[in-house]
Amino acid sequence: MKNYSVIFLLAIFSSCASVKKHNEQRASCIPPEQLKEDVDFAYSKLQQMHPQLYWYIPRKELERKFDSLKQTLTEPLTPLQFYFKLQPVIAGIREGHLSLRIPRKNLPKVK
Repeated sequence: MKNYSVIFLLAIFSSCASVKKHNEQRASCIPPEQLKEDVDFAYSKLQQMHPQLYWYIPRKELERKFDSLKQTLTEPLTPLQFYFKLQPVIAGIREGHLSLRIPRKNLPKVK
């Protein structure tokens, strides 16, 4: 029983720290090189995991959209700013089950 109490307390303290860390990360700027890597990562994951990625959009058009997005990434952005740049490209795939979630601020639990 004593071990469970220690684990429970560690989980509570780490969850409070993770909210603070998440909110700090949400407000920080990401360098353009990292943003471009993230765009490449997102596109490669879509290619690997989406069963019919080019069903509603031709491959060349989607590649052009991702390349155009990468060209606009010339200065650091916050995750929220990056979301608003990446979201139209993802929406351009026109597949109803595919979406991005907006990065939100986590609030600590009220005691």
